[in-house]
Amino acid sequence: MPHRPFQLSQRIASVPVATSVGFLLGPFLLGILINLFLNKLLGPAVLPYPSAEKVGTDYLSAIIARNKNYIPQHDSCTHTALINDINQYGGAKIKDISVQSEWRSGNSDHTFEITTIRFSYHQQEGAWQPGEITVMTASNLLEPPLLPFRKIICSGS
Repeated sequence: MPHRPFQLSQRIASVPVATSVGFLLGPFLLGILINLFLNKLLGPAVLPYPSAEKVGTDYLSAIIARNKNYIPQHDSCTHTALINDINQYGGAKIKDISVQSEWRSGNSDHTFEITTIRFSYHQQEGAWQPGEITVMTASNLLEPPLLPFRKIICSGS
């Protein structure tokens, strides 16, 4: 008998927790189902993650940090562009970063996006100069995916 009030309070406390979990997981699972089965009719229900702006910002950070492993070497086109960007901007001090994406640059379903990263930079010696990098990102929305993820498919200064 002494366990009854504790069990009742546990049940009362579990209702808001279960409701909160349902509200969080419900739209997420619905988006996955739409992406899997109704993508051709309705388009993507969950937009690709991360955003093209985030991918562009991460790319610039990798360049400044001289991270040659940010893009695998087997992606020869984009890896070569990464190395060229590292040679030009690697280790530089940067300021005034502006990241802008054109989401309708390839098509209207957020599959391809062109992102332009503009910034000012200077190496150890020298004045501030304008810098610009353009990357094209794509998601795996064409496959159809369980969840759409965005990555760089082409880049260049």
